[in-house]
Amino acid sequence: LPTAMDLNGVRCTKDFGTSPDALLEGAEAICEGGVVIEVKCPYRSGSPRAQQRVYPRQLPQIQGTLMATNRQECHLVSWSPNGCRVFAVQRDAAYQEMLLQCLVSFATAAIAGQPLSEGHKEEAAALRSLSTQLAQRAQLLG
Repeated sequence: LPTAMDLNGVRCTKDFGTSPDALLEGAEAICEGGVVIEVKCPYRSGSPRAQQRVYPRQLPQIQGTLMATNRQECHLVSWSPNGCRVFAVQRDAAYQEMLLQCLVSFATAAIAGQPLSEGHKEEAAALRSLSTQLAQRAQLLG
């Protein structure tokens, strides 16, 4: 993370990180705030195809990467030998805050050797719901 932050008494520093596939430098003309690139190569037996949409399960990685790199937009590239699609996903500060809360709750419970509480499970369910909404907002670029 670019800076340390305090969440419910748990100090988060660079313990949360990311490994983006690429950082697009000099892209301010395309997207003020910068672009990160994530590449997915879906494999299915037979004839693999590029994904048709952004999947909700991809949002934690995408938003976490945007937060850690301090970029505004992620270009998710889905490549296969049979085609390619590129989607734009915008940074969402509310989602990122919720993601951090879920990560802190999970890490705190794991360190203590405790199962997640019902409240933590509700946080995770809310994050899944918001992931679905953000995935639907992704823009197909090509």
